[in-house]
Amino acid sequence: MVNVDKEWVKKQLDKAISAEQSIIESEKDHRDKLAGHRDLSVMYDRIIQDDEKHLDELKGVGRRYGIESSKMEGAGRIAGRLKGMAEGMVATDSFQDIGDDLAMKATAVNNDIVWKNIFSNIGDLDSANAMDRAAAEDEQHEMMIRNTLTSVGVMEAHGEMLEEE
Repeated sequence: MVNVDKEWVKKQLDKAISAEQSIIESEKDHRDKLAGHRDLSVMYDRIIQDDEKHLDELKGVGRRYGIESSKMEGAGRIAGRLKGMAEGMVATDSFQDIGDDLAMKATAVNNDIVWKNIFSNIGDLDSANAMDRAAAEDEQHEMMIRNTLTSVGVMEAHGEMLEEE
């Protein structure tokens, strides 16, 4: 039997759940700003749907370690509001917003892989498999966002500014 500090895992998972909720809120904000661009909206819709599924799986893992559902919901709302307030203080454009999403998604991929390895090493294979699935999908999303950022950058470099809602 492997010794597991469940309190440490619980504390770190709580942070991961809040981070995932913040990512989803950011993606929703950027999708709404780009509502006039069907391809971008469709991409963000797909990523948001997948991320909400990942969040549900992550919450399931959190429950196994004693994180209460009501606490998970509150943390995400607080994180989303704080992020929204911070974004409101700094003017951004589509290129910067999509670049921020790319950075967040790259971090999410790395976190998924780290958690997969942690869970695997402490013998929690169900959680490791959930994180492996999340990592695979997040890697696909990262590539989609990177390609989108490149396309938007090329458009804007040619003077074809992307209109925001």
